[in-house]
Amino acid sequence: METVFEAHITDFKIVPYVRQTKRGKYVKERAKKYNQNQIDLAWLLKVNGRGKVDKFPVILKIRGSVADGRQMAADWDNISKAVQDAMVKAKILPNDNLKYVSGADVRLENKGKIEYYVALVVMR
Repeated sequence: METVFEAHITDFKIVPYVRQTKRGKYVKERAKKYNQNQIDLAWLLKVNGRGKVDKFPVILKIRGSVADGRQMAADWDNISKAVQDAMVKAKILPNDNLKYVSGADVRLENKGKIEYYVALVVMR
């Protein structure tokens, strides 16, 4: 396994993926919150990230600690989807389909602080 991209993010709460309609993204509060979080997360990934992704497909690895039990109640796949969407928005990944991302490995713990380690790994 070869790590081609990694980022360490602290003090930032990732809002889990929210399904939305064309109208809903402007009207629904959860959708608006998710969309703003995507802009912020994309910027953080771009600023804190190291590496260039030029080999595909990759596996997304997320290791995180969260501050409260409510974040732990979120589905890990919705956290993964939110990170993938932000990586596409930041142009770290060209797309988040199976051609580019073949899987995800997400592990979250409740440690009383917010911290994430995000990596893209290529299987050899």
